[in-house]
Amino acid sequence: MHRSFTPPVTPGNAAWRKWRTSRRQSPPSGRSQQRGQTLVIFALSLTVLIGFAGLAIDVLRTYDLYAHEERAAEAGALAGVIYMPNFYSAKATAIDNNSAITRALIEVQKNGFGAGVTPPSSCMDKDTSAAVTACKVTGNGTALQVTVTQTIDVFLLSVVGVQSFNVSATAGADFLDPFVLGALPSTGDSNVWGDGGSSNPKLFLASINGPAEFKEMGDPYVNCEDGNSLTPPLPPPPFVPQANPNLLNATQDLIRTFPAAVPPYTTDAGFATNMTLYAQNGSAPLCGLSQPDKQPPGFTGEATANDPVHPGAYNFAIRPTGPNTTVWIYNPNFSAQDAAQSCNGSQNVDTFFQDNGCTNYYKSYGGLTLDSAQHFDDPRFHFDMTYSLYEVGSVFFRGATDTLVTPNGSATYHPMDEIRNDLSAHNCSGGAYDLTEVSTYTAASGTGKTILPGGCVASPTSYTWVPIGGGATLKQDQIYRLAVEATTFNPNNDPNPTCAAFQCGWGRHSYAIAVCAGTSPPFGGTCPSGGLISAWNNMDVYLNFPSATKNNIYVPVAYIPKSYAGRTVNLFLYDPGDSHGNGDNAYFLIVPPDPCIVVKYPTPTLIAGVTNNWVRTVNNYPGTIPPGQSSGTCKLITTAIQAAERNGGGGQVSDDIYNGLWVGPDQIQLPSDFAGGQFWLDEFSAQGNNFDEFAVSVTLAGGSPVHLIF
Repeated sequence: MHRSFTPPVTPGNAAWRKWRTSRRQSPPSGRSQQRGQTLVIFALSLTVLIGFAGLAIDVLRTYDLYAHEERAAEAGALAGVIYMPNFYSAKATAIDNNSAITRALIEVQKNGFGAGVTPPSSCMDKDTSAAVTACKVTGNGTALQVTVTQTIDVFLLSVVGVQSFNVSATAGADFLDPFVLGALPSTGDSNVWGDGGSSNPKLFLASINGPAEFKEMGDPYVNCEDGNSLTPPLPPPPFVPQANPNLLNATQDLIRTFPAAVPPYTTDAGFATNMTLYAQNGSAPLCGLSQPDKQPPGFTGEATANDPVHPGAYNFAIRPTGPNTTVWIYNPNFSAQDAAQSCNGSQNVDTFFQDNGCTNYYKSYGGLTLDSAQHFDDPRFHFDMTYSLYEVGSVFFRGATDTLVTPNGSATYHPMDEIRNDLSAHNCSGGAYDLTEVSTYTAASGTGKTILPGGCVASPTSYTWVPIGGGATLKQDQIYRLAVEATTFNPNNDPNPTCAAFQCGWGRHSYAIAVCAGTSPPFGGTCPSGGLISAWNNMDVYLNFPSATKNNIYVPVAYIPKSYAGRTVNLFLYDPGDSHGNGDNAYFLIVPPDPCIVVKYPTPTLIAGVTNNWVRTVNNYPGTIPPGQSSGTCKLITTAIQAAERNGGGGQVSDDIYNGLWVGPDQIQLPSDFAGGQFWLDEFSAQGNNFDEFAVSVTLAGGSPVHLIF
């Protein structure tokens, strides 16, 4: 309903004028108040909105600066960590005159930070007052952290009283710990590598073959191979019984592709003629630089550092865990001994290889021929052993920053001859024949020399422990590298001083290593632990089955640290399954620390229409798996490699289909929550005849070992 408004008085009179004046002086209406308050609130809100806009803009600028700093810090940490641990602040002059600190700073400056900064020699755990700092990570001797700091000036935030402030970003990097091969760090039994006594507690020894030996005898890093060790094997040929297998000379049944008419060591016309015959038959050995298996560059020792032909040394990583640590070698010399009476599960530590029947030595070695009495007193059959101990500056520079331990960080041990026929010929009543002083060769060697008395030593150094580095003590928590080399032996007064390449130095040498606390030698093969020793990159082992356990043997093949979680690791076996005497069935099983971890073997493929037997497997490993070796929530998969298959009885050898070949890669995918653990290699010898020598290599399948940790 509409209502009209009537003034209480008549317009124009005095009462009206008074009423109008009173209306002008009355308070404003509610709507007018609201208009005024809105203006005030708008003014205040505008200030807040400007502050929020300034905050948003300056926060974005701050975040952008932090992101750039973080990338610069990561680049600096990744670049500098490869100089750790020795070259944190000290410059690696042998490489590029940089340290971890200077190299990190260079990368940070490339990313636009720290121009003109001189790096400090050390810093706090996290120093956010300097433009760039590179620091050791507390509690991790190999890790490096880099902090980048820069002041940011704010604009709109200054309206609300916020001034400039520092923005810092920190990144840390480390590199993966090396695989621990052949040791048991999980049980503390990690300071003795191989057997150091007659009790044979570990069931394996370190092994290396003479420089002239063929790879097919079990050492992939000697000079020559027949065929290609990376080629998958074809299915084994049909079994053809031999009329008298014990009369087979050389290695014609052991080496897979030598021409039947020209087995490797049987030519008496000399090594050059042998090479010509190889070439005519289309199967010339690959020697020296042509031999594809090489140790990594820089992993040489004192005897092979300047040798362009020799593939290098076997290497061991040593990490002392306390002060006054010493390194010892068991059986340092190559001291050839008599052939064992039987191949059934036992062979001598140092020996020349025998024929398949285990009754005779191989007759010829690259033109060097035994006489009818099987004398080995020709020095050219034997080889030197050199052990060199280095302090490692950086694991990434391949020996360039390694420093030989003093005093006497390298020692060469000349060979000894303990073969009975040779001792008798030289009128030695025992001990050994010293090849270093008397150079009388066997009459059949073509030198015109006859066997003469002399050169006897009462006590050779075999079966004893000797210190490396003159008993020098090592630094705690430092990395050391022990290089073990087998090289050509050059005796005094040698009537044939020039030994043609790959003609001299045959047979197999076995040894052990101990890292002991204090300066006392191991007793009975053990000593108080002075740290961790493990094979570096790869290892060559000799399994000597003792009579008590000649069917089963267990080798701690690799301990993989938890830093490898989520990665794939490749494990390779070289030449597994050699067997002699009456032949054998040999099986190898890789046992993970957690049965939920699956080992994936390569699958067969077609070559020229024929399925190659790249990994011959059986569904169930026939040997015994020790309790606790692999326990968990999953059932262990017992698919195993059958490396040798017996061809029946009557003294026949096995097929040995992986002779001279790498088996692998056997892929191991580690779960993301992998906590580290011990991988075992179990071998079962059905007839107990498998005294195998083979090599193991473990590699990372893709990716860089250098990685960010925060």
